[in-house]
Amino acid sequence: MYTNFTKLRTEGRNSNFTTGPGSSAGGTIAGFLDRSGNIGLGYRGFGFDLRLQTVYRGKYLRANNAIAALVQWQEPKWTWNWKSRYTFKKGYGVFLDLENLFEVPLDRIYAAYPDRVISYRTFHTKIVGGITGRF
Repeated sequence: MYTNFTKLRTEGRNSNFTTGPGSSAGGTIAGFLDRSGNIGLGYRGFGFDLRLQTVYRGKYLRANNAIAALVQWQEPKWTWNWKSRYTFKKGYGVFLDLENLFEVPLDRIYAAYPDRVISYRTFHTKIVGGITGRF
């Protein structure tokens, strides 16, 4: 089992990032992700390598504006993935990976309030499988 969480903070003033008084996002820098993390649970043995993992990405500012109603935010999300491998003998095996198990939106951007969605992109669970070998 493993886990990781990161929380970052910025300081200072730089008008190139609209962190001054004209900013309606409270001095936040657009594109700066201040919270992220992951959790994983795995098993390895008897030829199997199995992993269930989740990745967290916190809410962050996408686009700033002097008008508060036009400030754009990306909502936070958890993405779940399943990775599996089986090795028949040294160097030969198969794998099956499922990415974005619960079809979490790629992005969900809103202006000022979470119910004012302006962009919503989603994708289905990605299934990748194959045969591996080393010669």
